[in-house]
Amino acid sequence: MANANEIKRKERVCQPAHFTLEIKSYSLLSNARSGDNYKSGWFSAGNYKWRLILNLKEIKGDRHGNGHIFLSLAIDKPTGKNNWRILVNFKLFMLDRLKTRYVIIQDDTDEFHEKQTQRDFPKFLSLKEFKLRSNGYLDNDCCTFGAEIFVIEPDAQIQNEILTMVNKAGIRKIFIYSKDNGLSLDMELADQDSVGKVYAKYKLRVKNHKEDNKFVKCEHWFNPKGRFQDVTIPLKNIRDRPKEYLKNDTLTVELEFEVISKTSIRKPS
Repeated sequence: MANANEIKRKERVCQPAHFTLEIKSYSLLSNARSGDNYKSGWFSAGNYKWRLILNLKEIKGDRHGNGHIFLSLAIDKPTGKNNWRILVNFKLFMLDRLKTRYVIIQDDTDEFHEKQTQRDFPKFLSLKEFKLRSNGYLDNDCCTFGAEIFVIEPDAQIQNEILTMVNKAGIRKIFIYSKDNGLSLDMELADQDSVGKVYAKYKLRVKNHKEDNKFVKCEHWFNPKGRFQDVTIPLKNIRDRPKEYLKNDTLTVELEFEVISKTSIRKPS
C-alpha cells in the first residue's frame, strides 16, 4: 500500500534538453571538508550561460540523516547589457537510475535580473528521499542531476484569440427542404466573421397552430462557413395534420438562440 505522505512526481524517459551533472562516488563528495559548494561548468540555454551549484555542507545532513539537497540555478551576467531582465521557465531533475527515467523535482517560472542572478532551492530534495533505494536517485554511489531552461521572450508578433459567449445572437439563415420523407432544417451563420468553430445553444420548433407544441433544445459546435443538418421532422406529421402546421399555406419555423460564441483574433498593432 502506498504511503499517504508519498510525493508523486512527474517523470519522463527523455533526458533534460540542456544539461546533466553526474556525480560518481557521492559518499566521498559528501564527506569532503574543503569548500562549501560545487559549481558545475557553464552550459548554454536560450542564448544565456547557466550553471548548477550544489551546497556541499547541506548534503552531509545531521547525525540522524536528516537534511536536504540544497541546489541552486545561476545565470552568468550577460555582457554589454544594462538593466537586463529575463523571464525563465525551468525544470530541475533527478535521474531514477533503476528505471532510467528523469524525475522532475522542481518546475517553476521566475525572473533573473541584475540583482537576482541565482535561484536557491534549500529543500530541493530531502536526504531521506534522495537515499531511499526504491527511488533510484542514489545507486551504486552515483547520482545525476539535470536542468532544462527556456527563456520566455516577448514576441511582437504575438496573436491573441478571444472567445466570446453572448446570449443574443445576430441574424442567422435557416434552410428548409425535403429529404428522406422528412422536412430537414439546416442552419448557417449569416455573419461568418468568427474564426474556428462556433458554439450555439438554441431552441427550435415547427409551430403547431392548434396547440402550443414544445421547442426542441439543441446545442452544437459547428463550422461557421458551412451548414449542418440539425432537425428532421417527418412529413407524415404535416401531411396528416396540415391544418395544425400550415396557415395560409405557410409553414412557420421558430428559432430562439440562448447562447452563441464568436472567436476573434487580435493581431499585433
